Amino acid sequence: MRFQNYTPFPAIAWKSADNHSNRYISYVVRVKYAFDTVDREGHWTLKLHTDQEALFGKDIYYNEEDIFNSSVRFESDYVSYKPHADLIVNAYAHASTPLTEWRCGVKVLRPVESKDEPYISLLEKWIRVKGERFIQQDVLGASFTKSKKENKIPLRYEYANGGSVSNPYYDPAHPKEEKPFLMYAQYNPVGVGVLHKSMFEQNIPLRAPQIEAMSESLDKPNMSNAPQGFGFLGRSWKPRIDLAGTFDDAWIKEKHPVMPDDFKEAYNNAAHPDLQLKGYFLPHDKIVLHNLVKDRYEQSFELPNFYFKAQQEEEFSSSPHFLNIDTVIVDILEDEMKKNAVYVSYRTRIPANDKVQQSSVNMFVPDNFLGVSHG
Repeated sequence: MRFQNYTPFPAIAWKSADNHSNRYISYVVRVKYAFDTVDREGHWTLKLHTDQEALFGKDIYYNEEDIFNSSVRFESDYVSYKPHADLIVNAYAHASTPLTEWRCGVKVLRPVESKDEPYISLLEKWIRVKGERFIQQDVLGASFTKSKKENKIPLRYEYANGGSVSNPYYDPAHPKEEKPFLMYAQYNPVGVGVLHKSMFEQNIPLRAPQIEAMSESLDKPNMSNAPQGFGFLGRSWKPRIDLAGTFDDAWIKEKHPVMPDDFKEAYNNAAHPDLQLKGYFLPHDKIVLHNLVKDRYEQSFELPNFYFKAQQEEEFSSSPHFLNIDTVIVDILEDEMKKNAVYVSYRTRIPANDKVQQSSVNMFVPDNFLGVSHG
């Protein structure tokens, strides 16, 4: 099968299959946008980024030198299908003045034709952030010190509840004798806050979580609290790994390399469960950022009204299919917004047909195109 990309953006099509051996052709197009101009209300206009980059062929970690202790900044674009959409926000929590704690959040709004209410809310997530603090041990047990005053905190899972404690006696050559970890937070192994008695023997400061849900207030180590954040969840973390299925000897003998029978395609959704849409994004959906940009409480932007169409051509016919917007990554790690970017991924899969001679992706821009500046 030949593939033609008739767009100026990175795109690919490949043959894929689900866990029931149904065959498909998956299509992905990704567009990178830059922040262009902002009005008095903090609403940004996007423009096409001058460097569209290649598709992410692998997961990109914040710390590429130590990926086992790092969260993911960009997950691979080579995902065959997502049953619903992901919103990812790589950012810092900003405060206008140093504080011991404050809140930040993100909303997704969809325009509607109504004079009373111009938007409906698709999702909304708020979290509380706290300044640096540590775990202390006394006669009453373990607790957290008071938070320091700060005005900028990374919203990464390294600062959220979780973590692990390595076993110094673990020998990979004899894995059945000792476990590799004394403690391990399955929901977030790269976080902070897990506690084991051996940790106080090392006489080093033990960091405490700085990110928590608005409905909770962590004042002592607690392994049961799920981590909070706006970034990608690791592939091997709960709850994602619970959706991956059963990889046992029977699977190796009978199904490998096809995914297990109990594999759930929701595994491919990598955003925090609170940031997964029911369905997909649409052009003109509005993303609102609260305390995630320096010097302004609220900023926002709309998704441009670009559409992409996959076309499969047979000898005497063709079948067009529009791609869904299933991933939006708001990457705003720089204080200056014009140095940041928004990555929007468009994806679909179409049942494979041996008669298909060529497939392609095309770009479609409506006549009333208003969503982006081409500057």
